Amino acid sequence: MTWQIQTLVENTALSGTRYMGEHGFSALLTGHGRRILFDTGQGHALIHNLAVADILPETIDTVIISHGHYDHTGGLAGLMKQNPALRVIAHPDAFLQKFWSTSSGARIPIRVPETIGDTLPGSDRFVPVTDVHSPAPGLTAFSGILLRHPEEPLSDRFFRMKDNRVEPDLFVDETAVLAETDAGWVLITGCAHRGILNTLSHARTLTDTTIHTVMGGFHLMGAGAQRVTAVCRALESAGICRIMPGHCTGLENMPLFHSFFRERLTWNMAGTTL
Repeated sequence: MTWQIQTLVENTALSGTRYMGEHGFSALLTGHGRRILFDTGQGHALIHNLAVADILPETIDTVIISHGHYDHTGGLAGLMKQNPALRVIAHPDAFLQKFWSTSSGARIPIRVPETIGDTLPGSDRFVPVTDVHSPAPGLTAFSGILLRHPEEPLSDRFFRMKDNRVEPDLFVDETAVLAETDAGWVLITGCAHRGILNTLSHARTLTDTTIHTVMGGFHLMGAGAQRVTAVCRALESAGICRIMPGHCTGLENMPLFHSFFRERLTWNMAGTTL
């Protein structure tokens, strides 16, 4: 048995459907008698889109969090309220206070909602992952992503507070997922703040087989044509059969991705299934 993947929250939604789009990401993995959610979006679209997909929130037993930003964790509170037995898998640092710095230097809070971030880490519903964790057969959540590709510099606009000190956020909490599907192994990223190529390189150390599909946010919005081209070339050289970017990849980069991948490219939207 393998996993089916359905995107529930994305910046855009499939036309002709009742799915709602919002700036965020969430994907549902169904298989082995389980329903496991990867990220929850901002919280406006998740419950609505679950209803559109005819999925009851209480049938989801686990949530994996990619990192501690509001557009990936905002739906947690509502989901936990409807499902008291829900478990949450995340890196402990995902619950630190996090900020985004504007060009003027102002720091905008972008953390996990306080109602969750201040209480969940100490509860028995929380499962910490600081390396590799397999919550079910054919499914692996992993953090500890190494920075192997110098062409993917970390952004200097993100900060976190730890031990009462504000410091640059190096996204050590970044967690990605590998799922075995009928087509092959799929790498799913929330934002890939540590670089989509770095994430892919790390994922390839965890499986002996080829990774068929890479999907999720690639964090290339505003990165510029030179860097996006370098990423596309590297993904093409890696032999990825299907590319499904979305969220923070940047719609302005769609033409470049299409020039490299043509029919192998699917721009990910709420309602997309794999």
